[in-house]
Amino acid sequence: MSFATGDRMRRLLVMTLVTMASCRASIGPAGQDGSAGQDGLNGAVSVTPEPPGANCAAGGVAVRSGIDSNANGELDEAEVDTVAYICNGASAHIPPSPEVVLPPVWYAVEGRTTSLFFENLTPAASAADFEWDVSRVPFGFQFSDRWTWSATTPQQPTLLAVSLFDRASGAQEASGSTMVQAAHANSGVGVMATCLFVGDSLTNAGAYTASLLSISSGDVLGLQLLGTRGSNLNRHEGRPGWTVSHFTSDFTDATGSNPFWIGGAVDVAAYLAANSMPLPDWVFVLLGTNDVFSETSDAAVVAKARASFAALDVLVAAALEAGPGVRVGLMTPPPPNASQDVFAADYGSGQTRWRFKRNILLWNRELMAHYVGSPSVFIVPTYAGIDTQQEIANGIHPTALGHGQIAEVVWAFLKNQY
Repeated sequence: MSFATGDRMRRLLVMTLVTMASCRASIGPAGQDGSAGQDGLNGAVSVTPEPPGANCAAGGVAVRSGIDSNANGELDEAEVDTVAYICNGASAHIPPSPEVVLPPVWYAVEGRTTSLFFENLTPAASAADFEWDVSRVPFGFQFSDRWTWSATTPQQPTLLAVSLFDRASGAQEASGSTMVQAAHANSGVGVMATCLFVGDSLTNAGAYTASLLSISSGDVLGLQLLGTRGSNLNRHEGRPGWTVSHFTSDFTDATGSNPFWIGGAVDVAAYLAANSMPLPDWVFVLLGTNDVFSETSDAAVVAKARASFAALDVLVAAALEAGPGVRVGLMTPPPPNASQDVFAADYGSGQTRWRFKRNILLWNRELMAHYVGSPSVFIVPTYAGIDTQQEIANGIHPTALGHGQIAEVVWAFLKNQY
């Protein structure tokens, strides 16, 4: 058995060696290439506009791809394999941040009550959208809608801070500060302050000027009013519907021509001479309501305000140049009635209360920023001291008591100047 097996193994080995020897031939030359095959089908792409919708919220383009099976050079709908969308970016809406708009100084008088109304301190639609906090001041009372103080003694400038908070989270959203000061009750004793009030329908009503005369009649500080309009001692330069532009250009309407436009320019000195008026101690200007009433965006309001202030600068300069000792008080127009229903009765769908409120707060903010620190020019913060919940008779015009609240702010300002 073992011999037979060994014999077979020897025979297999011999056959293997013979086979290997026979495969050691060299490689022959390459043959000719075969003929080219037919071209394959082409791919195709189409790009078309995609309207705003489920695929692209702000619109964009649709990119379709596939094989041009019928070789017509176009991608037919039946040939589309895939669709991709390149969408336009949607404009991000960033709501304006809440603000607290406070004047540089809030004026008070010993023995009289003053109030800062929260509704008037924010451009937001309603102060009730926030929680409020008055701090840093050791006197006065914070109520739900205002901070009120009846000074019992004169008060040196004291910091008052106002903050508003998110009602749900309690997070502080905005804050601002002002300096509060109170004049002595006998401030201005023996002085007769001569004042010229310039403005629109709020001044033309003669109501806050009448209240000022009433207050001064029982005070040591006397008051004389100047102007070509009004009656008796209650004089002013109020023109309903007028704007800064009207008072600084060659403008005429049913109330007459611009009284300050003399010799082709704004000339307050010539106005005084033409009307035999003495040089005023104060020229007060209350404008802005008509200037920005119809604006529909924050950007438009700010642009209009800044353009108007360039013209207002001319009137202010003319007042200061009228003679030595003249000073200018820029009164800030009040916000509107707190009710949209009242606005609807006056303006239908022409303008909304929230939009105009925002407009006038932005005007006041820009006005204060533009003039604060200007020599002989003062901010009179009449916007902050009127109760718009109760004392605006229609959309924008105060009640008799509302005019009285404007007068209180002006009076406190005057008392603090003597």
